[in-house]
Amino acid sequence: MENNKILNIIDPVLKYIDSGAFFRQPFKWLYILFGVLNITIPISFISFISDGWRYMNGSTRFAAILIILISIALAYICFLIWFKRSQTLKLDAGESSRFIAIPVVANMLQTIGEWMGILIGVGGFAIVLIALIFAGDELRYVIGARINFVSLLACPIFGYIIVVFSRFLAENCLALASIANSTKSIDKKIGKGDEQIFIETEE
Repeated sequence: MENNKILNIIDPVLKYIDSGAFFRQPFKWLYILFGVLNITIPISFISFISDGWRYMNGSTRFAAILIILISIALAYICFLIWFKRSQTLKLDAGESSRFIAIPVVANMLQTIGEWMGILIGVGGFAIVLIALIFAGDELRYVIGARINFVSLLACPIFGYIIVVFSRFLAENCLALASIANSTKSIDKKIGKGDEQIFIETEE
């Protein structure tokens, strides 16, 4: 009896892990942390632009200010993506499911794709467009990338591809979890049916 008590000490920990809360709650905190870290986006742009501010002419400085404002809006949008997706973790990983880590990882894959897609597709396009209109190719010395019409087209295309590909991976993970959980449920029903038939046969 004492040996059983000693062996059962770990049971509450294992039940907590199996409940799914072990995966969901830390991931929620991680999502919120990633969301808050997006504040570094405008800070980075301000740092880059301040270093080369004295070398800019009037139109280039105007473009730099617009880019900083866009980066602030982009940081807020990206924060909302991480925050909103953190709210869906409990819905994706049901507590009654046997396979609970797969939906959580799928959610994160999808969120990373959406985050990167917004950064590149929307933010990149807007920044390159402003740079082309007001600053020509001068800002490439500040942001460290060549700015031209090709990069303007490439940003939304790559952003879209990233979102689609990450969604594809996430949906494959969810499909795998759904099939596995459904199979487990069917096995349980078949097991109960066989047990009922066996009882009726005995009677």
